Amino acid sequence: MNKLIVSTALLLCLLAPAATILAGSLTAYYPAHFTRTGTIDRMDLANRDIVINDTLMHFSSQTRVHSLNTQFSLLNSLRKGMMVGLAFIDNRRGLIDEIWVLPKNYRGRRGLE
Repeated sequence: MNKLIVSTALLLCLLAPAATILAGSLTAYYPAHFTRTGTIDRMDLANRDIVINDTLMHFSSQTRVHSLNTQFSLLNSLRKGMMVGLAFIDNRRGLIDEIWVLPKNYRGRRGLE
């Protein structure tokens, strides 16, 4: 009986982070809302270009990247097909300030938020 209780408790502890993401809660350093969300179509690190949902955008050497595993990541960790949330320095010019990698099952609104 004690083994069953311990096993159940251990299983719940292991599944809790996944359940939080599935429920729509993101890591504490993620904002409640993003200026825009979308899927990366392609990236050109040399020219500092990124296409998200068929829209060309740009990033600077100061653009910050955040992932679910680490608060600060690198631009070269981004891949085609990743869903991301964005904040802009200049929305009209499409100059990105911050990028947050989102889980594939992210339930937030796509596009403008």
